[in-house]
Amino acid sequence: YDPLRDAEYNKIRVEIEDDGNTKDYYHVQGFIQNKTGDMDFYSLWTWSDNPILEETSSSVGLILTDNSFNGAGIGLDLKVDDYWIDPDQHHIYIRVAKITEDYFYFLRSQKAYTDAIDNPFAEPVTLHSNFSHDYGIFALENANMYFLQ
Repeated sequence: YDPLRDAEYNKIRVEIEDDGNTKDYYHVQGFIQNKTGDMDFYSLWTWSDNPILEETSSSVGLILTDNSFNGAGIGLDLKVDDYWIDPDQHHIYIRVAKITEDYFYFLRSQKAYTDAIDNPFAEPVTLHSNFSHDYGIFALENANMYFLQ
């Protein structure tokens, strides 16, 4: 139970084993899919109280670097909003991706842009780009999708 949001949540434990030889970036997302044959995946609001995370908007997922656990791995307890989940109606998936540095900075700048909407005191935000003299992002990821239910 989260008294600040007056809601109950399930927790999902995600373990990430990190390679100590490289600086790594991760993107963790939750999805639900209707069991009725609908093939579309819908973003699941996931978040964590872990202070090492760089959190994007909850429907986009969580992003983090391995700065504080390089080579040691980490366990994340993700909160999942029960409001949208009916175990009889939905499949639940967790997607864990190792992403490029440019994609990490793009997601961070995307969060800053989203947070600035309708805020009269916010500074202008430029989305991260890795194209010269233009806007865009070329990024790679190595993702695994895990079926939970």
